[in-house]
Amino acid sequence: MIEVWLVRHAQSQNNAAGETERQPDPALTDLGHWQAAALAQYLCESGNSFARKSVSAFRRALQTAAPLNAGETGRAVENGRAVENGRAVENGSPSGVARAAGFEIWREIHEVGGCYLGHAEQPLQAVPGLSREEVQVEFPWAAPPADWTSGGWNRLPGHETRQQAIPRADLVRQTLQQAAADVPTSESSRWLLVSHGEFIALLLSRCLTGGEDYFVRPRSLYNTSITKLVVTPQQCRLLEFNQIAHLSPAAISS
Repeated sequence: MIEVWLVRHAQSQNNAAGETERQPDPALTDLGHWQAAALAQYLCESGNSFARKSVSAFRRALQTAAPLNAGETGRAVENGRAVENGRAVENGSPSGVARAAGFEIWREIHEVGGCYLGHAEQPLQAVPGLSREEVQVEFPWAAPPADWTSGGWNRLPGHETRQQAIPRADLVRQTLQQAAADVPTSESSRWLLVSHGEFIALLLSRCLTGGEDYFVRPRSLYNTSITKLVVTPQQCRLLEFNQIAHLSPAAISS
């Protein structure tokens, strides 16, 4: 059995702006950075530990995960990078990727739609997203997938529909259930996923009901909310939904 904690990223510039102002890969707003720091403090003070931690390759997800990583290493964070004595910290491993805290980029948990340019009133064009090299510079603590050798992470030829995202959500569910099968019956472990509203809503549908629509409306999931699942090789069970105990009322956004 494993306990999966699904965290929606903090408020991004797209969340705060209108549809016509959307960006392919937006950063967090000032409020988003505050939410991410509050989430990290909450998880640190709760004493919960994670056997595995995964994050989407989008900038907003990586910036949300940055304080979580820094909280475990005892470092401050500025603009998504670990800082000690006022200087950005580079990892000492040969690859330049910090693995001690265990954060890995899981390409399959990106947002429904993928990384694309445009909006509803314009043609939608796929863009590559952050490259491996850019990730190693901006987020040196995040381990890219082994098969991500160069270029951007986004492999989609165009905008991804919800129907097209279903096999990806099923692959994530199957991976989680296989991980649960690998845990001895007498033990349990936690897996933290920093992902996105639409993908979390779709994953919940595939895990809990097998449905093809979203489990909830994606914007019903608050930024940095925590949703918990108990996953076994046979089934998934909802343990907690859209929890935001770490946020003050004024800091709640979707």
